[in-house]
Amino acid sequence: MPFKRTTLPSKDRAASEPAPASAPATGDAAVETTPGDGKVAPSPKARTAARRVAGRPAAATARDDAKGSGAGTSIAATLPPGLKLIGSHTSISGGVEESIPRAVRCGFTAAQIFVKNNKQWFAPDLSAESIAAYRKRREEAGLVVFGHNSYLINLGSPKPDIIDTSVDALAKELLRADALGLPFLVMHPGSCGAGSTEADGLRKIAAGLDRVVEATPGVRTKLALEITAGQGNSLGHRFEHLATLLQQPYAAERLGVCLDTCHMFAAGYDLRTRDAYEATFRDFESIVGAQWLLGFHLNDSKGGLSSRLDRHEHLGSGAIGLEPFGWLVSDPRWTDIPKVLETPKSEDMHEDVENILKLLPWLKPGE
Repeated sequence: MPFKRTTLPSKDRAASEPAPASAPATGDAAVETTPGDGKVAPSPKARTAARRVAGRPAAATARDDAKGSGAGTSIAATLPPGLKLIGSHTSISGGVEESIPRAVRCGFTAAQIFVKNNKQWFAPDLSAESIAAYRKRREEAGLVVFGHNSYLINLGSPKPDIIDTSVDALAKELLRADALGLPFLVMHPGSCGAGSTEADGLRKIAAGLDRVVEATPGVRTKLALEITAGQGNSLGHRFEHLATLLQQPYAAERLGVCLDTCHMFAAGYDLRTRDAYEATFRDFESIVGAQWLLGFHLNDSKGGLSSRLDRHEHLGSGAIGLEPFGWLVSDPRWTDIPKVLETPKSEDMHEDVENILKLLPWLKPGE
């Protein structure tokens, strides 16, 4: 079924698979979950209570809560200047353009955003005003910002209608990302049915990618295939899976890879010792190739090695430990690769700042 460049409001295409029960009803301004943690930001009332416990002045708390979306909230600390290409997944609540001041306020130099409500198949087109505001703010801030696609999209589904809807939805998200000037859009390759072989599932995903690329000629935003934890029937949890999908003839212009440390570890790629870290990245460079790497997700893991559990933890508080993240952020091979957290957070993102501050012994501001 050919893709048409037309606006499809959410109601025009019924989702063939229901969104999770906790999914916001509509719109980009809905509360987001951070990828991999399954948690949502607390309410302003809960934040107010927490700040009062911490001894924060009531007047400051009231001012911050009155500002609503979190775009104006202050945090206890920000990152020192000069850190290169590091930050976190950042909310688009209130509009995509609101993600930029949130990231800047924390001192980020990189960020990841959803390009629409991540628990809905479709959304109205971004307005020209929103796109212009986003681009202006991002350029002024000098941020590197990339995207992450919807959780619903599954190019490996055993259901043809889900694949059709996924192709349509992914193509539209790619157009949104391109309109914003994002360099790449992270996507999980897909999950196949219980009776499918890995080879069959990868062929379906490759065919779906073919359709998305065909539907979006001239788009400069790449699709970054994210390594997965291998939970359930998901594919993409082996370097060989990614290498197979990168054999498409258009791959050099349209595809790349995103490495998530939690997913790698849960899939069986050890990072906990220096020898294990080096061995894992030797395998990556040999099987996939460092030239394909577009971004990192820096997440510790609630599950153990080879657990196949996709649950993110704060840096140093999970099964990976803090030191491997220090090796990664100081590794000269990855200097020019943006690195973002997807760990549990509250609305003001102070947890993200605290996590990155743990890495200061390995980071070199200004270099």
